[in-house]
Amino acid sequence: MVEQSRYWTIRRINSFNQGCNQGLVITAAREYFQQQFPQFSDVTVLSKEQNQLVQNLLLSQFKNQEHQIDIYQRAIAGLCLRCFVSYDILGAVRRLVSNFGLKYDFHVADILPLVLNDDGQSLIVLNDEGTSQQVLDGNGQPQHSSYNFFAVEVLRTFQRSLTSQSLRNWTYSLIKQNSELQNFLLREYGLCLVSDWALLNKAKPERLDGLNHLLLDAFHRVYRRDRRQQRQTGRCLEPSTAQLNEMLAILQASGVIINSPSELMRELRRVAELVRQERIWQQRGYPYYLQPLDKTDPDTGEIDPPDPNANVDSEEAEENEWLEFCREQLIDVFTWAIEQGIRDRMVDLQNRRRYAVFASQLIPGLRLFYCQSMSQRQIAEMLEMTNQTQVTRILQPKELLKQVRFLTVNTLLERILERAKEFGLIGVSQKPDYLSNLMEQVEVFVDDELFNQAIAELRSGTRNRSSQYAEYLCRYLKSLS
Repeated sequence: MVEQSRYWTIRRINSFNQGCNQGLVITAAREYFQQQFPQFSDVTVLSKEQNQLVQNLLLSQFKNQEHQIDIYQRAIAGLCLRCFVSYDILGAVRRLVSNFGLKYDFHVADILPLVLNDDGQSLIVLNDEGTSQQVLDGNGQPQHSSYNFFAVEVLRTFQRSLTSQSLRNWTYSLIKQNSELQNFLLREYGLCLVSDWALLNKAKPERLDGLNHLLLDAFHRVYRRDRRQQRQTGRCLEPSTAQLNEMLAILQASGVIINSPSELMRELRRVAELVRQERIWQQRGYPYYLQPLDKTDPDTGEIDPPDPNANVDSEEAEENEWLEFCREQLIDVFTWAIEQGIRDRMVDLQNRRRYAVFASQLIPGLRLFYCQSMSQRQIAEMLEMTNQTQVTRILQPKELLKQVRFLTVNTLLERILERAKEFGLIGVSQKPDYLSNLMEQVEVFVDDELFNQAIAELRSGTRNRSSQYAEYLCRYLKSLS
């Protein structure tokens, strides 16, 4: 059920507080709607079937599929639809904030101006090819528009005959794919909206090692091949069961045994998350190394090639290469350290006579603590433990964090030293001052990226556990269920 007034009332940004006002009535749009649909004059709310009839007619007029109407009518039909879509844009942004805002700490007012940019004052049509927006001048003549309205892009790209999505869902999809919004969320809040499959489709296997490299290589050999053969463009869909089974066979030939397509899906999503986090860290940068993210198509994951004329001296190039290596290794090391840290904690409980019986409660307890943000008192009740102190002694979240940090720092340092040997820096890497300084730099690097926020969360006692450490730990704990 849809109120008719949505077709002549536009939601706009309030210039005073960047919020959204209750809507501005567009008289020309209301008069045109009532002229086109006199059969609905006695109702204020349209049924689903009536609303679809209205949309189909207005879309055909706006896209010039009914050649008997003039350019002004096309523009007003589009204006009615722009009013309608403005509500869906606001709803889509609210949905996006509902899904990600709490975790990444952003609000509707932070991102709404990026997509709700139509004030309803200009008359817009599409060019004859339907590929670009044109604005009508004072004489009613179409002119090139230097400024594109997002609502018009929603209408321009929407083809009901080619998609099963409603206009509302199409709007949400385009908002998630909006490059300006994507870059803003990535840069300011560390949220990467690119899909797992788009990330994997264009990720570089040589940037990963071990099992991750083999998984990505198998994915490319099947998934990329099929996209090329089927001439698929745009959105990267989830791999089919047939594709996953073919990947399993390729991995088995390489000595990698994964038991089922569903298990392979989990592994591929894990690799995608590694790639995602690398992109986030690249975009957000480091205090001593700020590098913008490559421009990426949100649907295909295709990356613009680097500028071959970029002038980077040899010393800077060498520093960048080392930083790139550290960044890649940190992702892999950190994931392993979480798994190993929990294993170590489990073994420790099993070897303590008083607490061996509670070893099986470690994983459920950590899930409640990190994934459901429960207090230790609530966890004691859920797991039927004696008191809160017992929960603390079993979970020991501070000790677990210390162990994961220790494993991350030391393993990353080992990999850096191995790399130094490959570069012929063995003598330098064995000097005490070099090792001491390097250890300090690695600790600062790791703490800045992963552990400072997690430590602050535990010290403050907050139940809003949104650090990178908490996010990765929660994801691993969920994978064990």
